[in-house]
Amino acid sequence: MNESTMKIIKINAGQSNLYVINKNNRNLMIDAGNNGLQKIDNVLKTNSINYKEIELIVLTHTHYDHVNLLYELNKKIYCEILVHKAGERYLKFGQTPDPQNGNAIGKFILLLNKIGGKGKFNPVVPDIVISGEYFTDRLGFDVDIIPTPGHTADSISIIVDKKWAFVGDTLFNIIPGRFYPFFVENKEKLKQSWKTLLNLECDYYFPGHGSKISYDRFNAAYQKLFG
Repeated sequence: MNESTMKIIKINAGQSNLYVINKNNRNLMIDAGNNGLQKIDNVLKTNSINYKEIELIVLTHTHYDHVNLLYELNKKIYCEILVHKAGERYLKFGQTPDPQNGNAIGKFILLLNKIGGKGKFNPVVPDIVISGEYFTDRLGFDVDIIPTPGHTADSISIIVDKKWAFVGDTLFNIIPGRFYPFFVENKEKLKQSWKTLLNLECDYYFPGHGSKISYDRFNAAYQKLFG
């Protein structure tokens, strides 16, 4: 791979990150954000990317802050949408699943979201529904999509060219040194997902909230929590 032609574009689209992976005018979008459609327009334009050049959207999970703009984006893009089977019905009905567990910060955020009417969004029917690992190289680069449950049952991670992992909310990076999500539905599954991601030995892990995390920092956090 000629790394000079690969571009990772991070867009803070409301409460979460949206990523566009660009190589040789082929584009993968990861998540859809919840606000800031004009900002997305501007960033894509700055990077000389036309919406019609985006060929696939992968959703790391179906929480509102990662999918609310999907309906509007889909009208511009007309590409395939991929989601995990456990999130398919939520996407079709436009309803965020309530997290089953969470710490005090997480519960407070959930309460604010409900008070603000967040959680419901315009429904979208996905084109590709997976329940296990999914691989494609149709975009001109390798894309491995693997289930990484724990934060939610439908959480997946996207591994690009075996070097960069886009992990949604399986990792957070808002509070310095703390990568554990605010919401965790299944702690044991999250631990296993972290181990799976670490075993891939990616250069960087890109979370749905905050900045990228190096392998060494991720490994140190894992050892501190679970080692």
